Amino acid sequence: MTGPRELRCAWIAPSEDPNTRLLVPGCMERVQDWEAPCTCKTTAEEVTELEERLTELKAEPDRQEDRYHALVAAVGQHHDAAALHQQAAENFRERRRMKAAVRHENASKENPS
Repeated sequence: MTGPRELRCAWIAPSEDPNTRLLVPGCMERVQDWEAPCTCKTTAEEVTELEERLTELKAEPDRQEDRYHALVAAVGQHHDAAALHQQAAENFRERRRMKAAVRHENASKENPS
């Protein structure tokens, strides 16, 4: 898929000599041999790929929600579910404290008093 910074093959006419055509290669085949057939994707091909990717990304939250509910159900059926929930909450609070400490340390480095 061609990204926003990638080029497509194009022929340009420099302003100094408008009768001359220069190739600006966008695919590796033309970088190596300017007479080779261009393998750059067409706009239609790119749009199709982007639409497919968008469909995948739109389905991702549903997959994640299903995964979350399956995990909650599995933990709920565990014989020691309360302890698992408590440990998860403690782990979450500890990660939050660690992140706050790192943010505080970074702020101190940026603005030493």
